[in-house]
Amino acid sequence: MADKALRPLLRTRWTGQFTDGIFQSALASFVLFSPERQASALSAAVAFAVVLLPYSIVGPMVGTLLDRFSRQRAVLYSNLTRAFTLLFIALLIFRGQTGVELTALVLVAFGVNRLILAGLSAGLPLVAPRSGLVAANALAVTGGSVWVVLGGGLGLGIRRITDAMATADHADGYLILASAAGYFLTALFAAVMKRG
Repeated sequence: MADKALRPLLRTRWTGQFTDGIFQSALASFVLFSPERQASALSAAVAFAVVLLPYSIVGPMVGTLLDRFSRQRAVLYSNLTRAFTLLFIALLIFRGQTGVELTALVLVAFGVNRLILAGLSAGLPLVAPRSGLVAANALAVTGGSVWVVLGGGLGLGIRRITDAMATADHADGYLILASAAGYFLTALFAAVMKRG
């Protein structure tokens, strides 16, 4: 029974983290590794700040939000928000717009991810037996890290294939669109989880 209850949560978490890997490989390609864009020390520093800032800004508020709202709904709507945000990011990248708008949208995408992971972690005690909670937590976190790496590898593979057929901006844009599709799938998995 516990395994059946735990499976939907792990599926949602790991699909999202696999997509995180694809998204992060797209951002790394866009900011750091594109020969058409000269990556400066400042752009690299801004990219790392955007990745880490949500943990400082969103982190303190996450617990309060999850206590007030359904964790399942928080994970569902956060994934939908993230998917739609990535559609706008892809549009900006296709247009070659790399200004403040792009930075703000990426910041939103990473901030929402903080809420998603916290919501899934907070839901773990509800679906895992108390005796197996430590093992379930270790499985969720370790498995998630593995899926991020696999997603990053797939992202690099997709980037290499599209690189020969499109400009750097368009190749990165396609990768962002693939990530948006992954987050829509994650939202679907979250939607079928029991609300309680």
